[in-house]
Amino acid sequence: MDTQFFTDPRLAELHGAASATAKSLFSDRDLSVPMTRAELLSAYRSLASTGYLGGVIDRSRGGAGLSFEEYGAVLEGVSEIAPFLSNHSVQRSLVVAGTEQQRDRWLGPLLSAETIGAVLITEPHGGTHVADVRTTLTPDGDDYRLTGQKIWCVHTMTADVGVVLAAGPDGSAVRCLADLNHETVRRQQIDMTGLRYLTFGLIEFRDTPVAAGDLLIGQGTDEVKRTLAVARALVAVQAASVGQRAVYAAVKHLSTRNARGRAVTGLDLIRERVGELSSRVEASRAFAYHALKAIDRDDASAPALASAAKANATDAAVAAATAGIELCAAEGLVAGAEIQRHRDDAAMLAIADGTPIVNHTLWGKYVIEQSLLRRP
Repeated sequence: MDTQFFTDPRLAELHGAASATAKSLFSDRDLSVPMTRAELLSAYRSLASTGYLGGVIDRSRGGAGLSFEEYGAVLEGVSEIAPFLSNHSVQRSLVVAGTEQQRDRWLGPLLSAETIGAVLITEPHGGTHVADVRTTLTPDGDDYRLTGQKIWCVHTMTADVGVVLAAGPDGSAVRCLADLNHETVRRQQIDMTGLRYLTFGLIEFRDTPVAAGDLLIGQGTDEVKRTLAVARALVAVQAASVGQRAVYAAVKHLSTRNARGRAVTGLDLIRERVGELSSRVEASRAFAYHALKAIDRDDASAPALASAAKANATDAAVAAATAGIELCAAEGLVAGAEIQRHRDDAAMLAIADGTPIVNHTLWGKYVIEQSLLRRP
């Protein structure tokens, strides 16, 4: 998204800096090949000055001190080239729910791009259904053992530490820090159609040791839902960026085509279609920032708004890219076409942190509840 779409100059500045840095890092790289851990760490170090790693973490703790709205602008800028780079969630969890000992061990390395973190929630049997977690944390003397599987984890092959959602000894949801380089952890990469510069797959814990001091303080499904709300709103702004890039890619190709002696971009039919797709993406983007503002205010509606924003933005991005391929005709189907990459990336974002079905359902539930409360 170009900076002229921002009315707030601060957001435009953050977006522009992040976009410029991402373009300098990735414009000449083959994004169909997964990045190595060393490449990722180098990229994160380059992005650190934009606030990418520090995000909303207070400056007193080494963070960038941004609001969620401001951080959304940073991620949107990076997403013009490389959406969903991640590695910014674990540090937020440490600040919100970690102990001082945990922060002393992990926060510095995460903020300085010496370590890659991952959040592990989704399971093979039931997706992100946090009330039915089958990964278990069982007592082992004064400490614990972690057993179970997590799937579709971003940075499956490159992450060093994970915040893992598990069922505790009493069956309630708990979160713990796990060393993903431990010998009892197994990783299996699964090749995906989108976001191919990252690795996704299955992570299995086979009685992985977890110290008592590695349990996060903020526990329970409510805390997980708050974490998901932030993730969903941030995915929404990134999806909007991908959707608008898909529109731009289609227009770039169409500007080279002629019909009846004139560029097809001069035809009202094409203008109407491009306008429809772009306006839908831009509306979803506004909704995404609305959700981020609600999170900044700690509004009770924020989780529902984040679900709606995420579903709406990914739907709009997938639709824009799919329609763009159709507008480009055969050129849109050439292997490796830019617009195909945008379509595949948008489809991946649609699945992350809850599918559109899940998020539309959560929003619908909220709307029904609020409508009944307000009924005369």
